[in-house]
Amino acid sequence: MGFKLYGANVNPACKLCEKYMINGENGTCVKKGEVSPYDKCFRFKYDPLKRIPSLANELEHFDKSDFSLDIEESEEDEA
Repeated sequence: MGFKLYGANVNPACKLCEKYMINGENGTCVKKGEVSPYDKCFRFKYDPLKRIPSLANELEHFDKSDFSLDIEESEEDEA
């Protein structure tokens, strides 16, 4: 068996099938005709190019002080 791009856990949906073509709100399946993008059938064949990746989470904002090693005077006296 070949390499699975996004794992073996791809939920079958017509919108991710290689036999599905977008046509307005619904789409057209080569085998079944007009179908909803969320339908599924036993002929499902995953097409990784039709997958829309999720957006990355926004990174936190840091200051320059977050990356400095400031040692307080009280800690220097103890050493």
